[in-house]
Amino acid sequence: MIVAGVDIGSLTTETVVFDSERGVLGYSILLTGGSSKRASRLSLEQAIRYANIRREDIERIVATGCARGIADFADRKVTEITCIAKGVNHLFPDARTIIDIGGQDTKVIKVDGEGRVVEFDMNDKCAAGTGRFLEVMA
Repeated sequence: MIVAGVDIGSLTTETVVFDSERGVLGYSILLTGGSSKRASRLSLEQAIRYANIRREDIERIVATGCARGIADFADRKVTEITCIAKGVNHLFPDARTIIDIGGQDTKVIKVDGEGRVVEFDMNDKCAAGTGRFLEVMA
């Protein structure tokens, strides 16, 4: 089964095309810029092209990130907190605390052994400069 995930963030938009049998087929990372909708569509198109498949080959598209609501092409929209928890659990099954520093906020997420969110907190200070600080330091 081929699926795609699109993370539409305030600074970057990332897409991955994944096959349950073959793994990652393609991906794209773009600066979001002034149009989240445009960036999300372009990122998906690039990842599909990289994967050398047709859009019709994708059975499900999931959108996440702060601008997931604009992804009218997505079959499902999931909060980034849930996606982060599941992704980290898949890669690091023993992790119980996750810190995510993004372009608009910082999240601290507590998860159980199955990657389910037990508790989370976010900064509430108008981005607190988190993403921009990291961008400048890089």
